Amino acid sequence: MHSDQHYLTPLFEPRAIAIIGASEKPDSIGATVVRNLLDGGYEGRLHCVNPRHQRIFGLPALASIEAVPERVDVAVICTRAALAPDLVQDCGRAGVRCVVLLSAGFGETGPAGAQLEQATLAAARRHGIRLLGPNCLGLLRPGRNLNLSFAHGGALPGTVALVSQSGALCTAILDWALPNKVGFSAVVSLGAESDIDFGEALDYLVSDPRTECIFLYIEGIRNARRFMSALRAAARIKPVLVIKAGRHPAGEQAVVSHTGARLGDDDVFDAALRRAGVVRLRTLGQMYATASALFFHFHPRGNRLAIITNGGGPGAMAADHAADIGIPLARLSPQTLERLDQALPAFWPRANPIDLIGDANPARYGAALAACLKDDGVDGVLLMLTPQAMSDPTQAARVVIEVSRGQHKPLFTCWMGEEQVREARLLFRGAGIPTFNTPEPAVDMFAHISAYYRNQQLLLQAPAAMSDDHAPPDLDTARQVVEAALTLGQGILDDDSTRALLWAFHIPVGDPAPARHADRALRVGMTRDPVFGPAITLEPGPGSEPGRDRVVALPPLNDFLVADMLGSDTIARRLKHLPTKALTAVLLRLSEMVCELPWLREVVIDPLRVDDQGAVAAGARITIAPLPPRAGPYDHMAIHPYPSQLSFCFRAANGQTVSIRPIRPEDADMEQHFVQGLSNESRYFRFLNSIRELSPAQLVRFTQIDYDREMAFLALADEAGSPREVGVARYAANPDGESCEFAIVVADDWQGTGLGHRLMEILIDTARQRGMSYMTGEFLTENSHMLKFVADLGFTLSHHPDDPGLRCGILDLKAPRSCA
Repeated sequence: MHSDQHYLTPLFEPRAIAIIGASEKPDSIGATVVRNLLDGGYEGRLHCVNPRHQRIFGLPALASIEAVPERVDVAVICTRAALAPDLVQDCGRAGVRCVVLLSAGFGETGPAGAQLEQATLAAARRHGIRLLGPNCLGLLRPGRNLNLSFAHGGALPGTVALVSQSGALCTAILDWALPNKVGFSAVVSLGAESDIDFGEALDYLVSDPRTECIFLYIEGIRNARRFMSALRAAARIKPVLVIKAGRHPAGEQAVVSHTGARLGDDDVFDAALRRAGVVRLRTLGQMYATASALFFHFHPRGNRLAIITNGGGPGAMAADHAADIGIPLARLSPQTLERLDQALPAFWPRANPIDLIGDANPARYGAALAACLKDDGVDGVLLMLTPQAMSDPTQAARVVIEVSRGQHKPLFTCWMGEEQVREARLLFRGAGIPTFNTPEPAVDMFAHISAYYRNQQLLLQAPAAMSDDHAPPDLDTARQVVEAALTLGQGILDDDSTRALLWAFHIPVGDPAPARHADRALRVGMTRDPVFGPAITLEPGPGSEPGRDRVVALPPLNDFLVADMLGSDTIARRLKHLPTKALTAVLLRLSEMVCELPWLREVVIDPLRVDDQGAVAAGARITIAPLPPRAGPYDHMAIHPYPSQLSFCFRAANGQTVSIRPIRPEDADMEQHFVQGLSNESRYFRFLNSIRELSPAQLVRFTQIDYDREMAFLALADEAGSPREVGVARYAANPDGESCEFAIVVADDWQGTGLGHRLMEILIDTARQRGMSYMTGEFLTENSHMLKFVADLGFTLSHHPDDPGLRCGILDLKAPRSCA
């Protein structure tokens, strides 16, 4: 029920391009862009616009964009910034779809530049033009021979997409990539992100068949909710790696002066990336090394590392670095130890690192690797070799490669030295096994891969704002406390109000007298990050420096997410002798408080005493502030909670009661069985093709949704004590933020029961409550039943402008309801 073409396709796949400010002047932006397109073999139509020239590089030069004899997909503006608003206005009159604004001199220069940027953006929006930039390098699509940038030199085709706020970083990566034979599906320089931002670029790349993995270089975030929404959606389908500048004060200042984007606390940014299922790296070298290992060969599952070495010293170096960065060494199983006993000398240490002894031959490497690969307690293996008198580095490499065939555990090698191991390294690279000169970067790569696995588990979590596992909080009392304080003009709650608020969420409040055991006291709270909003914090209590060892997570939380917090290396040692059940309960209650009370600006419980009797807040400070006008229930949060309140029961015309609720990630199997059980006709009418089942990417996209910009309601009937999906209705918001596209399908044996009508009622009401103005859909002309169904709901039908086999439907959500 939707068009297959993405709305940014004209930008990424342009058939006609105009260069405004084209030139032959050496080293000018206008000349570089034209030459890049010509030299790169661009196969579309290219128009040069410059009233002061007759021809440019052999092409006719036109006086204005309006003189171009066809409607172009992309216009590239290479002139000075002051001309941009008028030129974009001209582009609008000429029917241009997208503008790439390469010029600098806008918001990054101060108030006058910001005013100029707003005028340019206003002109683009008046004509429905999408704008990339300003102050950007441009766009490259090597597989389409498209170099729409002023970078010197092009890029090789590949499967990696790079999206960056920094054009300079793009040029550095492109310069590095060519001699290293690294190719790209797309390179997108966002610049100031006045219009097209990370979210929309990610949205396109997720649907791009040329792209297998995505790299992001981030300096700051302008819209945290939209960024998180797009990032989480992308990471569900394709691996995403992130490098972020501004980790330290000097870097932060450089970022602010470069892009003007907002910066928040670095550990909060880390927490956001973990919840988005992506991996943060520190260097470009780590980015490419991790991509080669993670995205094409390995299926990571944990962080327990086995080290195999023929030298005790290098093995100890690797083990030390693993301990430094929080990677545990795997505990070898009795079966593994037995296998190793049979293959290694009797005096081997029987420990991890597995020391094969200095005279290790290739067979020992093969036997040790095979034993570790069979051990379920081993998540990855690092093999190390130092050339010694009895070593055969090349043959040992061949054995390792042979034993590893068909295995999917992360595997890394560190053949130390240079001349004697050169051929072995070439063999490893040819087999797709990452190889290093020293152990530390190998351990770092394993840490990144295991982090990717862990973060993907965090991504799957879809907690509700409030849990059903305990007594609900007294929301009425809590809101009365906050509203009374705001009425009195209080920004900080007094002691009585603080205690009342904590008790309303079942957080015990106790005596503020000093604790007998300081090591049983923690500091728990909520901070309001300027980018990502509320963040739950946990750190050691008395005697520790505030903020130094804190663990951060974005709400809403559930048991799994709290366990991830408590398992962090920075806090786990402090919790070793503390009961965590009571602490978990407090963190969950605090998460509920943060979700349901958007007035909260800061919460500090210090100390929180934890012992066998439970957890007690012995001191607390709560800061509040009024809400902005027209604030929605969860607008203050970067991640929208699972909307458990949108659950309903419906008695169908066949007499059966159906439960209707929003979809969850764990519904994937049920969704697949539902689609497989549809008749051929129902599948064809729903998907406009003859699919038999959902692809893995479709299944993820349909079940792991962002409740802020889309919604899917499942209808579940009880069959023999198990739920069966019998219908689903969904909508997804369009880029304009005002309209959404819907789809619905009901099981064949449930059609005619009124279920479809009830699902649509709920879907329409939800879209209306979310502020949508219109709901749209596309239907096959031959699907007369659906056409009548949507007409009865109030949709206005029209012929599709491009496909006579389709009809378009639109429902005005601002108008009074026309359905029963």
